[in-house]
Amino acid sequence: MLMETFTRKRPYDEMFQENLSMRSWVCNSLTAMPEDIIDVTLMEPEKTHFQEKLHCVSSILELALHCTTESPNERLNMIEVLANIKKIKLEFLANDVE
Repeated sequence: MLMETFTRKRPYDEMFQENLSMRSWVCNSLTAMPEDIIDVTLMEPEKTHFQEKLHCVSSILELALHCTTESPNERLNMIEVLANIKKIKLEFLANDVE
């Protein structure tokens, strides 16, 4: 759900076929060019605090990747997810971003 929200893509999008899943696309793109996968209506590079916002959304997408690992035993539980979300929020607010 987080990946869908921040990328504006659906797992059944035609770009995701045999060798490319939504998860693998996010995983591969997040390390190289995160701004290329984030929904352009959410962030505009010319706006203020772009890098801080990019870091925040990238952190959320990383969290989504941890929640969708192939092995259920390796996935985060909801307590860990909530702790991560709070940490991301605090980091974002610490930058005094509007």
